[in-house]
Amino acid sequence: MIRRFAIAESSMEPALSDGDYVITVRLLSVARGQVVVFEHPHQQGFHLVKRIVGLPGEVITVADGDVAINGESFADPWTTSVTSGEASWQVSGDTVFVLGDSRTISSDSRTLGPIPISRCRRVAWRYWPRPRRFI
Repeated sequence: MIRRFAIAESSMEPALSDGDYVITVRLLSVARGQVVVFEHPHQQGFHLVKRIVGLPGEVITVADGDVAINGESFADPWTTSVTSGEASWQVSGDTVFVLGDSRTISSDSRTLGPIPISRCRRVAWRYWPRPRRFI
C-alpha cells in the first residue's frame, strides 16, 4: 500500500524540504542511503523522515560530524552540516540507524536510538514541487 506524507521539517535538506510531498511504500529490504518515514517512537501520529545509515548488526559511531561503521570511516555523501560530540550505537538485527542530512537540526537515531525496520516506510518519490530533483 502506498501512502503520502507532507514534509514539515528541514532536517533532510537539501534532498527534502519543508513543504515537499512524498509517496512512500512498504520497506521490503533495507539499504544504506534509503530515505524512510517512520512514526516518532514517543509521539504517536507524528512522523519523521530520515536516511538509513546503519544496517542491522553494525556498530555506528558519530564523532564530531564524522560517521564510522564498524570502526571504518564512512564517507557520508548526504550530510550538509557537522555536529560535535562522540557516541556509538549497536544496531540490532531488526533495526536501522537513521540520520537527517542536516545534522545540526535533526532528531534522529542519535537521540531516538535505532528504529525498528517494521516501523519504516521507504520514500519512493517526491511528487511536489516538481522542478527540484530528489537526491
